[in-house]
Amino acid sequence: MIIALEGGEGCGKGTIAKWLNEEHGFIELHDPGSSPLSLQMREILLHKTDLDMDDRQLALAFEVCHADNLKQAMKYAANGSNVVLDRTYLSNYAHRMAKGMPMAHLKILNQLFLPETACVEKILYLACPWEARKARMLARPGGGKDRFESRGDQFHLDVERAYDSLAASGMAVRLDASGDVASVKRLVAAQLGLTVA
Repeated sequence: MIIALEGGEGCGKGTIAKWLNEEHGFIELHDPGSSPLSLQMREILLHKTDLDMDDRQLALAFEVCHADNLKQAMKYAANGSNVVLDRTYLSNYAHRMAKGMPMAHLKILNQLFLPETACVEKILYLACPWEARKARMLARPGGGKDRFESRGDQFHLDVERAYDSLAASGMAVRLDASGDVASVKRLVAAQLGLTVA
């Protein structure tokens, strides 16, 4: 089984992915960042903020990361492992749509260059209001902000609206992630047929 966790910054994807890995044996893959190629791409896309990239360039560059990540996930799944993706191609949709790129253009891009999307059995959108996510991010210990975390409130609100739209269209299952970690675990477990210790 290959499943993906999606949502805006601070929604709890990393926490839930770690729980699925530690408690339920899922292999955890980060997009980008789970192979030598995507690690280098991650550095460019998230942290090289001095490099000016427009949304068309970002859409294409992230597509490379998604293809690499899904190829890895398929290999693990073929060997009988369950895989959880901390972000996948739906992030590209949400972030580009937030900047005005039409969903239809992104769908064409995926149809042409990312047939691997079919391997993702379920995408769980961890929905949480921006103000709550912002507070979580401010409470994180250390570390700077990447290209997307550092953008203003309006961008994060637009990303949130894009995710809501994607979930409403049936591309993801929307889960209320505004509660405590235990409640979110229960919601995720119910979707995946798992038990919560």
